[in-house]
Amino acid sequence: MLSLTFKMKLVFAVTFLAVSAHALDVSKLKPVEVKRPPLHPKLSAAGWNKVDTSNYKKGTNQQPGVINFIRLPPPSFASVNLDGQLVTISGFGKYTDDSGISKELRYVTLPVMPTAQCAGAFPGVDNSQICTDTTGGHSACNGDSGGPLIIQVNDGGYYEVGLVSFGSNQGCTLGMPAVFTRITRVINFIRLPPPSFASVNLDGQLVTISGFGKYTDDSGISKELRYVTLPVMPTAQCAGAFPGVDNSQICTDTTGGHSACNGDSGGPLIIQVNDGGYYEVGLVSFGSNQGCTLGMPAVFTRITSFLPWISSHTGMKF
Repeated sequence: MLSLTFKMKLVFAVTFLAVSAHALDVSKLKPVEVKRPPLHPKLSAAGWNKVDTSNYKKGTNQQPGVINFIRLPPPSFASVNLDGQLVTISGFGKYTDDSGISKELRYVTLPVMPTAQCAGAFPGVDNSQICTDTTGGHSACNGDSGGPLIIQVNDGGYYEVGLVSFGSNQGCTLGMPAVFTRITRVINFIRLPPPSFASVNLDGQLVTISGFGKYTDDSGISKELRYVTLPVMPTAQCAGAFPGVDNSQICTDTTGGHSACNGDSGGPLIIQVNDGGYYEVGLVSFGSNQGCTLGMPAVFTRITSFLPWISSHTGMKF
């Protein structure tokens, strides 16, 4: 159970970056095929095999490489001038002002508009944002908010440089700029720890869980992002409750009944570090099958144990 309501205090992961809710249009975008992500060798594939993929719709007119592993840009990318460069928006939002939400993943590639020009349409836009030129009326639209803006880089891979933020409240097809949150301006909020962090003793240190999961054993999924801060429990103590827990995991002391719950799985566990930023040190894994409020330890996958695997599958360097 996550005990506190998130009140715009911190942004914990890319998924939760705060962006505005207006978007734009994508009328001639092409569907792409959704593929199963790679599994770590230690993860049993049994759960995946239960997923029925027979009804997945394979798109037509696909462009190989448009959908790929998406990396966050390094801090040095903040100095790159993107004006005029081509970027790609994708999402399941409306594809005309009058349509419903798309049943297929759609995308469009557009040039980046200079910030000063964009500010002529939306005063207040600054270098913490990226704008795209939507001449012709092809852009993001309602339902795409928070979606990725990507750019192909020299090694053939892609960086996620922005998140859909807002556009004209008059509609998606007018050719008004689309505005995105610029990832490099918030990247310190969402860092993975370096390999050297594996040697840091976290016992007793305070970490924060966040998610939209159940907040009591009897509640439904939360409509608000909630969080709770808890101390890390020594692994040996945790193994007393859950034999088999080892140093590839992190446990938290949930005395008092505040913890993660159903619906929080895979969510971030973060810790504040000396430079004032945050590392995502864990991912919600499991807890007691008897409930979330009993004070039993909560167990998380330890990110540093899997950095080599993450790097080999994403191209991210640590």
